[in-house]
Amino acid sequence: MAYRRRSKTRRAVGYWSLRNAHFVPREAYEFSKLTAKYPALKRIVTERGFQWQAFMVEARAKGWDSEFKRRVEWNRSIIDFYSHRRYATRGGERRAITWLIKKDRKGRTLRQPRISPWDYYDYTFERLPEEQRWDTPRSARLQKQGDVQVSKIQVRRWIEDLRKSRDRATTSSDKARFQRQIDNLGSTLKTRR
Repeated sequence: MAYRRRSKTRRAVGYWSLRNAHFVPREAYEFSKLTAKYPALKRIVTERGFQWQAFMVEARAKGWDSEFKRRVEWNRSIIDFYSHRRYATRGGERRAITWLIKKDRKGRTLRQPRISPWDYYDYTFERLPEEQRWDTPRSARLQKQGDVQVSKIQVRRWIEDLRKSRDRATTSSDKARFQRQIDNLGSTLKTRR
């Protein structure tokens, strides 16, 4: 299952090297954001090599000769790996963890659950020895973002658009909602210098 592609960017090279290390496309896309120097990623790549070896022993035993059949079964085994319940102890309590995303950002149930490589990365990172835990670029995304600066001109344009929408609204609840938004934006204009 070796993939050969001529890559021009560092991230593309990382993506294809992870694909050659038997990562599924979703994992390779996410982990290609990191360079190979991070201990958690090195551990994940090593574990994936052991998973692949065990899978190939099983594939030979079951007689999966075609590459297509092996690829389908490999993807199925990765989904099983991500959905398998593991137990972690934190603060004395035992909690079950899976690395599948079953709901979208708005809380709606997904038809097909997706794997969550970053949860797996965090789990691996927590299991590392203390001397190998150091910051990764991922930690910057987890930090709280600062205030977003918006110019007064942009706020006035938003207020103008909301007034037009309020005038076009047919129900009193819509008009009240638009008015609340106008009042909120107007209060931000008063506090700005």
